[in-house]
Amino acid sequence: MNDTQWFDKIRIYHIFLDRFNGGWSIPPVSVNDFCGGNLRGVIDKLDDIKSLGFNAIMLSPFYKTASYHGYHTQSFDEVDPHFGTWEDFQKLVSKAHETGLRVVCDFVPNHCSCWNPIFQAALIKNGGVNRDWFFFPNEGSDDYVSFLNLPELPKINLTNREAARYVILKAIKLAKMGVDGFRIDHALGQPFSFLKSLRLSLKHVRNDIVVFGEVWAEGISKGQFNQLYFKTPERKEHYLSAYDSVRNQNVGNNGINQEEIQLDYVDVLDGVLDFAYRDIMIEEVRSGRGVKGNPLLRRKLTEHFRQYPYDFKLVLFLDNHDTNRFLFECNQDVTLFAEAIDFTNNLRRPFSVLYGTEQLMTNQTSIMGAEPYADLRVRHCMDWGREPFNILSAPTNHYAQLPTINTNVMPIANGTEWSSVDHTLNPETSNNDVQPRKVTDMNQVVWRSVETKWNIASLILQKSKRAQLEEIAAYINQKDLYATQWGINRFLRGESCICVNFYGPSGTGKSIGAEALANACGRMVIKASYSQIQSDRWGGTENNLTSLFEEARKTGAVIILNEADGLFSKRRSEGANSETNNQIKCHLLDLMDNYEVVLVLTTNRFEDYDDAFYRRTMFQIEFPLPGQDELVQLWKMHLGCSADVDKRFSEGGEIPKSNTFSFETVAAISQGLSGGDIRRITLGAMGKILASPNPLLTEELLNGLIAEYKQTRKHPTQGYPHVPVGQVKEDILNIVHQKD
Repeated sequence: MNDTQWFDKIRIYHIFLDRFNGGWSIPPVSVNDFCGGNLRGVIDKLDDIKSLGFNAIMLSPFYKTASYHGYHTQSFDEVDPHFGTWEDFQKLVSKAHETGLRVVCDFVPNHCSCWNPIFQAALIKNGGVNRDWFFFPNEGSDDYVSFLNLPELPKINLTNREAARYVILKAIKLAKMGVDGFRIDHALGQPFSFLKSLRLSLKHVRNDIVVFGEVWAEGISKGQFNQLYFKTPERKEHYLSAYDSVRNQNVGNNGINQEEIQLDYVDVLDGVLDFAYRDIMIEEVRSGRGVKGNPLLRRKLTEHFRQYPYDFKLVLFLDNHDTNRFLFECNQDVTLFAEAIDFTNNLRRPFSVLYGTEQLMTNQTSIMGAEPYADLRVRHCMDWGREPFNILSAPTNHYAQLPTINTNVMPIANGTEWSSVDHTLNPETSNNDVQPRKVTDMNQVVWRSVETKWNIASLILQKSKRAQLEEIAAYINQKDLYATQWGINRFLRGESCICVNFYGPSGTGKSIGAEALANACGRMVIKASYSQIQSDRWGGTENNLTSLFEEARKTGAVIILNEADGLFSKRRSEGANSETNNQIKCHLLDLMDNYEVVLVLTTNRFEDYDDAFYRRTMFQIEFPLPGQDELVQLWKMHLGCSADVDKRFSEGGEIPKSNTFSFETVAAISQGLSGGDIRRITLGAMGKILASPNPLLTEELLNGLIAEYKQTRKHPTQGYPHVPVGQVKEDILNIVHQKD
């Protein structure tokens, strides 16, 4: 008997640890954070899993991690405290075996968290120990290659013998604790020689251990092919050519044939997750041909299976934690879903079922659109108040006995499925200038688009600045037209945002300039600031950012991000909360690269920007302090004037002034003031003349107020200086004029 034959008819219950059982009575909201599921929770449910007809469990990664899903390994030597301890894991393995359940672990050799000590030690600034365990392409630099360009996940160099040995020893430890099988995450990113060594090393511990790979290229771009390992150089060239071909035909994939790539692992691993089988099943249910009595489906599968050796383990599955729930693919047709389960179960091959399938968990919106945190839609917490159902023996001839769809879809924190959030405003208390509203039960901001109040013609700016705004508006409005005709798209990111940066002293009209730009584009605006986005809740800031970008994409509104330096400041490696701050900034960079929205930044601390953010800004406009002409117009706007002096500022009324009052004279002594300063001085002047027996504004009174105001502003503020000089000025000019 083949030592791995036990695996041929295995029925795996795939457990996502954090979402399975944390002792809750009401399922927690599915957020980008730990919800509380742990190893002890799995132990408590082993008998229930066995009663559902399963004879194995597969656990998501449980090493110390930077994220709830476990794929950001911070230490290969510790169990994450959220999940438990090594003692808990050993107890789980032992208890599972006593119950008659094999244990499979999801193992991640390809990458680790950037905060893992082995990576931190490899950085030059930290000593550069075992630097060749990772990929540092530039000598003398700490720039590194990361998994699919996610900066928080440095890619491990598994061609390095010591790095490979280090990772293999961690797998051997699990095998010695009784683990029966290993799912190798992102096997495409690992050398074939390493995978063979890993498999053989585990067989030396126990020859019945099964090692199968996740071989899936979904979402991997052509530029990331260099991170993958192919069986031959010719195979890589073939896929590179195929990528260009499918793009020219507007086919929605990257040219890698799933069947071909799976076959490449026949002599490398014991098996692979059969994504090709899932693709065939989805094609048939979407076509309307269904499953039961479908001869075309059987012909396709016959051809599919005949390509593989009999002893190669094709692990069948219909969905997992990275895909849409299969019930969604069946258009929520429970009968069709049950047929697919029954059909797959009777093929007598390894079959993996994602947790919650027995509760008919589903999603209402696809997760495959590349939105950040979209996968939360299929990672809901188990509702232990629902009666469990043995999906493996679904009564396909008596569909009335099937449970109802689990429609209690909990709201998720990326802002697209907020079934418990009231999106309506009370018309009696609404103030559309107040953009966000805190949701007390989720601590989540709800963003709203509002109409603009300003246009470019109404701005008191230098003529050259208004022209710049009109040019940017023309680009935004016509980009799609001439990006194709003129070939500009050859150096533009496909789905990235159009980022515009307005910088300059406080009170110079940056925010209203952003509104005017949106108005010229025929768009509404969503106003946000760092103080509104920031959340004390772990992961809350990232969630607020995602929902902001999601709302802008949905409505087409321009995002106006005030106080942008709070989010865009330089990343740092030391200091309080540096890790969290860097994660937020990396998340923001990812949103900017993947959401095709218009983002206008305003800041008076442009010199604090991180270079990575600067490189993503397409346009820069400095809003300087007003000159003499602009100061005259600002005083006329705030104080009002008669129509014979300036018709533009006569309609709103005017503060009574003496006959000798001169706007030009007042403007001359106002040099160095901003529009915001003038507004505050105007409010002070109104108070004085209203309290006076003779309510009349004189030059003498106003000049005194200006001098007094300037006296209080003698000491420089912590913000952008009124007139940039010295090193500050040089820093700003360097940033504005630097090239990528």
